[in-house]
Amino acid sequence: MIADHVTRHPPQVPLTGVRLVRNPMFFHSKKAIKEFCLPQNSVRQALSDEIHWLFNQNVITRHCHF
Repeated sequence: MIADHVTRHPPQVPLTGVRLVRNPMFFHSKKAIKEFCLPQNSVRQALSDEIHWLFNQNVITRHCHF
């Protein structure tokens, strides 16, 4: 690649990654919700649940309240 010759280093971002971000992509969870009856929680609740799980697994040692 040209960047290799100019900087003498490989590119920091893979070419595939650059190609993927050229076109915005949007995803919806409606099908998963409908077919798998997945519950939808707020981001705040999801983060709180994750922090509690990490704390119970001894991955983190300090408990945070949101």
